[in-house]
Amino acid sequence: MGGRRIVVGYDGSDDAVRAVRWAAGEAHARGATLEVVHTYDYPYLERLGADTRSQLHDEATAVADDGVRIAVDTEPNVGATAVVAIGAPATVLVDRGADADLLVVGHQGASRGHHHILGSVATRCVQHATCSVAVIR
Repeated sequence: MGGRRIVVGYDGSDDAVRAVRWAAGEAHARGATLEVVHTYDYPYLERLGADTRSQLHDEATAVADDGVRIAVDTEPNVGATAVVAIGAPATVLVDRGADADLLVVGHQGASRGHHHILGSVATRCVQHATCSVAVIR
């Protein structure tokens, strides 16, 4: 595989499902590994009890694992891993994509705005990523 890596953001939205499917196909075509990234954040995360923090992490892990399942269902031979990170989605994705071959995001995420406008996470990724970015509609 030669170290090639594609990073895809996944939040469970319809556009994210399409992005993971597209990224899985692209990873297969390029002989790259696929990193399915899901982020979560809470303004007072450090103030929450350990049980609540653990529950939030477990729920986020389930979302990321769902993204991996979609990728593998799409391209059974692709090496896909789940990554769960705490932080703002665009910031985490840009950071994870810094040494990737490609960053893939859905056109709109779970908190959709007007359907013709690029989502805020996709916009920030396009503006700040140091690697190529594919926005999947």
